[in-house]
Amino acid sequence: MKILNFNTKGILKKFKEHENVKKKLLDYFEKCDEGSYIRQENGELLSKISKLDWNSSRDFNREWVIFLKPYLMEHFNECANYLNYNSVEIKTIWFQQYLKDEIHQWHIHGENYTGVYYLEFDKNNAKTEILDHNKNKHIVDAEEGDIVIFPSFLIHQSPKLINSNKKSIISFNIEFTNIKLAPHPNVI
Repeated sequence: MKILNFNTKGILKKFKEHENVKKKLLDYFEKCDEGSYIRQENGELLSKISKLDWNSSRDFNREWVIFLKPYLMEHFNECANYLNYNSVEIKTIWFQQYLKDEIHQWHIHGENYTGVYYLEFDKNNAKTEILDHNKNKHIVDAEEGDIVIFPSFLIHQSPKLINSNKKSIISFNIEFTNIKLAPHPNVI
């Protein structure tokens, strides 16, 4: 067997509508009481998330999704163009809120790309970590208002939140489709 190593790209980009949507989204999440998530294995806590609506991730009729989706689609279309695609579709979208000592252990997602919108994110909050094909850990240098998009097969985690500042994110799985015949000038 021969191992083939391919470089892959992700995007970290400011969401220009962040200041316009943050308060309304956080107000919605405050009212939502959909659930929490805990995963343990052999007595070890692998994941704990205080609040999330992952069980409704395919429901695009949720109030906050209807409000946010047009803004996200504009952002995602810019990313699709950079990555040499003509179109993008959101397949699943949900929010997660973390409190002190909570974590989302190593995992992967479906579709061809996934990502995180850092909605409420203190500069000292735990940042997304991604493993490359050599098992080297890369820390996404994200700030509040950023959106990171990367291939969904990359193993990643949200490490334990060690401070008391709530971390609120919106996660999504998207499908970029319709490859452009001529590559974008920034794509090698």
